[in-house]
Amino acid sequence: MRNPLGRFKTTTYSHVGPLTVLFALLVAVCVILERVGVPISIIKTLLVTFLGAAVVGIGLSSGTMQPARYFATGRTMQPGISAIAIASVWMSGSVLLALPGYFGLDTQAALAFAGASLLGLLVLGVTVGPAFNATGAYALGDFMRIRFASRTAQIVAALLSIGLCSALLVSQFTIMAFFVEQLLPVGPFTAIIVIVIPVGFSVWLGGMLGASRAESLIYLIALAGFVAPLAFFLFNSGAQSAIETFSAIDSAHFVPAQTSAGAPLFSGGDIPPVPRTGWFSVSVTAFLCIAAVSSLPHLLGLFSTVPEPRAARGTAYRAILLVLVPLLAVPFHTAFAQILATNSLVGLTAGEIGRFSEWVFSPAQSPFGPLFSICGKSASSVENVVAACGSASHRLEDADIAINAAIVPLTMTARDDLPVLFGGVFSLAILLAAASTAIALIQTIAVTVSQDLFRGLLAPAAPPGARLAVARAGVVIVCAVAGHVAYTYPQTSLNMIVWIAGLCAAAFFPALQLSIFWNRMTGAGAVAGMVSGFACTAFGMVIKIWGAGIVPAQGIGALPEFLELVEKADVTTIVMAGMAVSGLGCVAGSLFTSAPRHPSSGMARAAYMSHGIPRGNHQDYS
Repeated sequence: MRNPLGRFKTTTYSHVGPLTVLFALLVAVCVILERVGVPISIIKTLLVTFLGAAVVGIGLSSGTMQPARYFATGRTMQPGISAIAIASVWMSGSVLLALPGYFGLDTQAALAFAGASLLGLLVLGVTVGPAFNATGAYALGDFMRIRFASRTAQIVAALLSIGLCSALLVSQFTIMAFFVEQLLPVGPFTAIIVIVIPVGFSVWLGGMLGASRAESLIYLIALAGFVAPLAFFLFNSGAQSAIETFSAIDSAHFVPAQTSAGAPLFSGGDIPPVPRTGWFSVSVTAFLCIAAVSSLPHLLGLFSTVPEPRAARGTAYRAILLVLVPLLAVPFHTAFAQILATNSLVGLTAGEIGRFSEWVFSPAQSPFGPLFSICGKSASSVENVVAACGSASHRLEDADIAINAAIVPLTMTARDDLPVLFGGVFSLAILLAAASTAIALIQTIAVTVSQDLFRGLLAPAAPPGARLAVARAGVVIVCAVAGHVAYTYPQTSLNMIVWIAGLCAAAFFPALQLSIFWNRMTGAGAVAGMVSGFACTAFGMVIKIWGAGIVPAQGIGALPEFLELVEKADVTTIVMAGMAVSGLGCVAGSLFTSAPRHPSSGMARAAYMSHGIPRGNHQDYS
């Protein structure tokens, strides 16, 4: 039988190459238009239009009515393509977790986060990824069914995966909508529509093929944006001057990220990038980062589309190399932000800062909060700045200005006086990086709904065509719901990013690792571990966010004191407790149920060690 994916290896690059060339030509045209005086708003509109057209075009070119092609059943994707997709997702996470800003705020914390991210990819690539690939699983629930022959484990893993991926998708839509508003003169609702339709359509029509092609293009364009600050230093100051500038950065210029309500977005002890002071806390935070990265459902599936376990490991190695390139450029984002702020604001009076209202104060209502803290207070308006500084005649000094760490990228995106190669292209790069994660999340949810819930729970005998229809219906529904939530609750959705990573680590990391390396593990143990870890962390999250008073505990022994203790705990402690409870649940659930009947039930570990057991379910899509 002819392989329906036989041309994929060549067509992926043949699609991405021309689109990359077109983007390079577009940037050149935009630079020329900028030189001749065309308004920057028009140029940014051209860039966003190209993004939408490119993503839609990739979906059209990848579209198919064949389930095998839509789900990439033939597993013929090249490791490099999956690696590019993983690198695109990492770029999005690095921006949303404020990595550029924290290189200036806390270099030790930033390095811990960056190193742990790379180690997380390595753990994912050498343990879970090959096991997924060898068993034939495409999603977390699928893996649990094959590993334990348990529909219950499959459904529980699928439901948790869908819920967490959907919450993370809302966060991606939120940040994408905000940057669309920075690029185009549109409101929040239009911004949501502008991003949801092309991203959703590309996945709806193209499936895994369309997603991989889109993410390949996204990585190349986003990389251009990430290295823009580095290029600025090298071409304007020389390499030596760039290094000296970064070395001279004073952490006093950066303040911890704030939400628009003024509450810390990342406070001491949170999952990366801000740990407490000390190597022990840095190590704990790094470990949590590894656990979170290697437990994210939308990353797990990317290791299932390459031909064999060895290729899955190769995907991880390539992804690490691809991530290193933008990672080396990240510190210069901080230096770039400091120079822009210092050159623009130092020497002005508090009253004169109003001339910069468009780019200084416009982000004040963003999910990240105000761009600057001036005279020790958030600079949300000229009046606030004057009040903080004591008088309108107070002349700003270098020490008066601090940059919101989470909003460092906005120093390049919120200003219209920057060259299009920095402001416009970098804005598009951040938008594209978030789009890459959104595409992977949508595809993961669609496959999980189709394979784990529809086929596993409702219609085991459903033909491939029906499962394809359900997957596409899932794309439409999840895009509509996530887009609505992102529009309605933008502040809350963005603040959930850290918690979602923690929930994934607590629910999935112990269960996945024990499933691979412990033959005694049972389906009941997996269910107990996932549910208990998720429930423990979710309980701590609720108490932490809404306060201990949300639970009527007066008169119930020591419960009030316990709830107050949970409320005061940091996110790191809560997630670590959740992971410990999850591990205990896995062990207890396995030991209190019957042992596997034969050694081959340790399928995942055997697959990882031997690299050659038969695929479990890839024929189901053909």
